[in-house]
Amino acid sequence: MKMRKNVKRLVIGICVLVLTLMPLAGCSQTTAEKSSSGSESSASGSSGEAADGEVTKGLPEGFDEETVRNQAMEDIRLAESDDYEGWKARFAEELQSGLTEDAYTSYLAILEKKGAFKEFGSAAFLGQVVGGKKYGGILIIAKHEKEDIKYNIAYDEDMNLITFTI
Repeated sequence: MKMRKNVKRLVIGICVLVLTLMPLAGCSQTTAEKSSSGSESSASGSSGEAADGEVTKGLPEGFDEETVRNQAMEDIRLAESDDYEGWKARFAEELQSGLTEDAYTSYLAILEKKGAFKEFGSAAFLGQVVGGKKYGGILIIAKHEKEDIKYNIAYDEDMNLITFTI
């Protein structure tokens, strides 16, 4: 029975992730891309610049790894503190209406089963530029007594949360 509940929560989490990332996906441009400062792309497409909407390793210009990591750790601690309103307020304003207290309560229930928090582990950084807007993301491990949690967290240029999934 526990396994079935965990699978259900995992599926819900994945659905929330997909719905949260949809605004970031962007649309492919069928017209010619704007040239950036006169730089030319090579035939292999490795100009060093990501195409609009493409997720890249590393953060886009304007984001700092230490700042993103520290903010992610702070947001995880806030989420774990059972402060739904404070956690909700960390999200970009246009996303707040889609957050529910029930989903937050489900997160806390999963968190409880993982045991006490021990420490933060490794992290990887991602970036994306969609329509000129930059987004920075982090995949970070939170080590707990019974099982680690892998968080996927993303921020807009103002460091508002746009994605928070486990």
